[in-house]
Amino acid sequence: MTVKRIFTLLVGLTFSQSALSENDRSGFGGHIGLFAGYTSSQSNLDTENPKTNGEAERSSMPLIGPPAELFYQWDSSRVYVSVFNGSSAFALGYEAEFGESAVSVSYSPELFGSEVFIDPYPLNTERKTTESKADTFDVEWDSVLGSPVSLGLSYYRLRIDNDKAGQASLNNIDQQLLLRDADSLIFNSSIDFPLSIEHKVFMTTQVSYQQYDAKGKAETFDGYGATLGVFKPMDDQFLLFAVGYQSNQYDTKHPIFNKVKEDDVLEASLLYTQEEPLGWQNTTLAVNITYSDLQSNIAFFNENQFVAGVGVIYNF
Repeated sequence: MTVKRIFTLLVGLTFSQSALSENDRSGFGGHIGLFAGYTSSQSNLDTENPKTNGEAERSSMPLIGPPAELFYQWDSSRVYVSVFNGSSAFALGYEAEFGESAVSVSYSPELFGSEVFIDPYPLNTERKTTESKADTFDVEWDSVLGSPVSLGLSYYRLRIDNDKAGQASLNNIDQQLLLRDADSLIFNSSIDFPLSIEHKVFMTTQVSYQQYDAKGKAETFDGYGATLGVFKPMDDQFLLFAVGYQSNQYDTKHPIFNKVKEDDVLEASLLYTQEEPLGWQNTTLAVNITYSDLQSNIAFFNENQFVAGVGVIYNF
């Protein structure tokens, strides 16, 4: 479970038209809108802070984007292309319903890349950056055989150009332990059930296992996570509060800090949506608030993030 995982999940839910049963027409459709927000984070790996003394500085920035999606639907299937939905700048997907079940497949390449430090570990000196790219492939099976159980599998691929982590203080052999190119698999299973049928309050629970296989053994870990959420549909409104936790256990000793890394990640998110706010037809308003905190037994890797945002989309 990454620091942004629940936020990604909730924004993706907010700006998705994945429920085929809500739109049984054939042909083209989609949505377009605007999402604006604010994020504040504290991390020694944040490239907004090129210098660190080991105590991460807080950085803040606005978030803005035009979430949009175009789909073609026929019978109980559809294909779509989307931009700025969730954490993906671009995604392609296919969804289909089979009785009471639904299957979806999506591919999200990182078209423009991200910045990371070539070597993140030097202290009190300016660290140079390089480019990283990540691709994600997701498969989901909702309401398996008509049950309240859903299953998911995600594949994540990370590649970093000119990766020289540890070069300032390690020999060539130890540097190999810190190579960050990685392939990751995440398996998850969730179940939804009512807490109160009378008051229409429901609970969703999820357990997950992540196998993160990096080229460097000190960057390789197994992650075990769980998420608990409570949600309430209210006519044209929807409210969800979710809390997630994941424990990451790394394979081998970190050559700079001389101990095996262990991470505890805690996240909490609130989502509120309203259909046709102020009487605006075919629109959806959404508000997201998320806080996440990663605590490591190596203090250099501690980080936290706060994200708040509001968005409006127009469905067509």
